[in-house]
Amino acid sequence: MPWRSPAPCWACWATVPTATLAILRNDLELVVIDEADRLAADSFEVLRHIYDRTSCPLVLVGLLQIIDVIRRQEKFAGRVTMHLRFPPIAEGEAIDTVLPNLVLPHWHFDPADSADRALDTLLWRRCAPSLRRLRDVLQVASEIADMNGEPRVSRATIETACEWLPQSPRHHPPERVGVDERARRDVGVTANFPLHPIG
Repeated sequence: MPWRSPAPCWACWATVPTATLAILRNDLELVVIDEADRLAADSFEVLRHIYDRTSCPLVLVGLLQIIDVIRRQEKFAGRVTMHLRFPPIAEGEAIDTVLPNLVLPHWHFDPADSADRALDTLLWRRCAPSLRRLRDVLQVASEIADMNGEPRVSRATIETACEWLPQSPRHHPPERVGVDERARRDVGVTANFPLHPIG
């Protein structure tokens, strides 16, 4: 496949009227931009103009280097009012909050059940600290359980799902990750507006 140059600047600017109209028509109270650490300078200018036209709060989510990326955008950086770091979740939070609230076919998790807690230990060992990998593993395990006619995701379906999904270097179990590596992976979130509760 031949190499293609990035979209020209005018292509980014062409999205401003459409995005502005969509935000205003739908009375959006918040726009979240994921993987914002990968945005180019033109994209920040587009976001700045969209915000200036709509006053709709923007939340930029990305890896920790997002803060450095934003600082390089002088016009945009002046509008950023808050930086928040979210370190990886702890296993206790995964057990008490994340796993019981995931909604997938064949997935049931009761933190008080010892068999379910054993599944958590397996999942945490294979996926921590990545919630994306956790979701991917459980999605595949759910599909395997469905194909096999099993009523619930089991240890065997989780192990099979882990074998099917490649282990990314970013998703090593906590015992293999040093403190410096863990800090580098923290997620940064920046917002270019005063935070307002949405209810």
